[in-house]
Amino acid sequence: MKNMRNGLKGLSFIEVLITVFIIGIIILGLVNVL
Repeated sequence: MKNMRNGLKGLSFIEVLITVFIIGIIILGLVNVL
């Protein structure tokens, strides 16, 4: 878990966008199911 904080700083902007995009798709999928 200690590496998580250092890992976040090392993330590139593109990787962050991809992560947010994937999370958004999952949330939209759950909303559509409900």
